[in-house]
Amino acid sequence: MSTTPDPVTVEATARKVGRLWVIETDHDDLPNVTVSNYTKAAPQLVELASATLGVDPAAVTVTITPELSSEITEALRAAREHEATATREQAAGDQARQEALTGLTSPPLSLSIREAAEILGISYQRVYQLKSKTNK
Repeated sequence: MSTTPDPVTVEATARKVGRLWVIETDHDDLPNVTVSNYTKAAPQLVELASATLGVDPAAVTVTITPELSSEITEALRAAREHEATATREQAAGDQARQEALTGLTSPPLSLSIREAAEILGISYQRVYQLKSKTNK
């Protein structure tokens, strides 16, 4: 019988120093790491934590927060907020389109898929996709 290893979570802060990134961890048993490319930091920390702590790499979760200027941090926050809003709006639009499709293809109109597609301004293939979602 195999046991699942206890998960290890490593929180770290990345700071750009010259051409390198200094990654400072919150874990007492792990040293700071220096990498030349930010994208290599998390995999390197997973490998380091696995070897140092004697755990399976799959049990290691790494979260790295880069130290950025307040202007960049605010721009990233605003971008994420806009993306979340757009995702919600897209879902609402899809729901409304499905409701319109149901109305177009049900009595009393009972339009064909191609007619409904023309009215909705989408391809008839997309109408089939929406219709299959409605029928589930």
